[in-house]
Amino acid sequence: MRRLLTDLLLFAILFTASAEAVFRFLIPVPEGPNTAFDPQYSIVKGDIDGNLRGTFSIGRLGQYRRQWQLNNEGWIDSIDYQPTSKRKEGLVVLIGDSYIQGLQVSPSEHLGGLLRHELLPERQIYRVGWPHSSLAHYKRLARYAVDRFDPDTLVFLVVEGDMAQSLAELDREPLTTQLRSSTAGFVEIPIADDAIRAPSFLGQTALSSATFRYLVGVAGVRVGLESIQVEGPKLRVVQGADLELERSATSFIMRSIAEEYGNLKLLVVADADRRQIYDTRGDLRQLVTPDWKVLLEAACQAAGVEYLDLTPTLASDYAARGRRFDFPTNYHWNPYGHQKAAEAIRHRLFSGPLSTKSTKTADPVPRIGR
Repeated sequence: MRRLLTDLLLFAILFTASAEAVFRFLIPVPEGPNTAFDPQYSIVKGDIDGNLRGTFSIGRLGQYRRQWQLNNEGWIDSIDYQPTSKRKEGLVVLIGDSYIQGLQVSPSEHLGGLLRHELLPERQIYRVGWPHSSLAHYKRLARYAVDRFDPDTLVFLVVEGDMAQSLAELDREPLTTQLRSSTAGFVEIPIADDAIRAPSFLGQTALSSATFRYLVGVAGVRVGLESIQVEGPKLRVVQGADLELERSATSFIMRSIAEEYGNLKLLVVADADRRQIYDTRGDLRQLVTPDWKVLLEAACQAAGVEYLDLTPTLASDYAARGRRFDFPTNYHWNPYGHQKAAEAIRHRLFSGPLSTKSTKTADPVPRIGR
């Protein structure tokens, strides 16, 4: 019996060591930066006292891998961000959630990098985004960006679920700004100072294991540790009274942004409903505008904020080329999706499509069928 236990223990040790080697070197587990809380603006961003570089991978075999790095301000980008006194060019700041954060693509493939290459030396591009951010939180990110960098243009990327996530009654999220309805209107609920807590010893030990992170973050084993969950599409169907609440909240947020930053050029960009585009093969006549976009466009029009829907751009391109804009196992934009978004934003803000003047060769984007 003792021999059997010894053999089982030896096997467990060898198996664990082999699995760790596989998931650290052969199939790298996706990793992201540590999260830090900025009490001045009540926002979360990357911890510049933690890991400044890492590898993010997509797919159960880690087929698609990209390196990331944090800059001096705690955002994922290849350049440090400078205040106005150290910058000669104009500035466009992109604001959003994990799409703007951009773990899934390299800096040169990200829409921010594409726009930067096109617009320099006249304009610089900064990006300020973090996973699980809500539309209400984008206003706080804008306040941070304006105070720190004094931009002339703010671009807000809004994806499905951002408005519902802004309402504590519909979707409680501790790491983003939310609103709660009251008789006087809406009350803002900022991120609590103690929202980011260090994991327990057991949790830290588990998170240090590449095998554990693979099982939870990639294979989908559920263990209840939120710190390693990867953000996917924010799918929530809002109907009835909740839809009216979302309508009021969206109008309140856009009106607040317009009042506070009306002296800047503002653009709200709505992601396309790519599922519909793929299902209809890009036939615009069959596409139905989802409720969240109807609410967002109406709120932008009422507030006098420019609005851009990416649906026509992506649908027309898919109808012509049949090329998807996201990854097979991850709904975030792939490099081609970022390219088409950059083209649409550049055309709306500064006229004209992106040129082909790049001297860098972007990583190939696989053609993915339906």
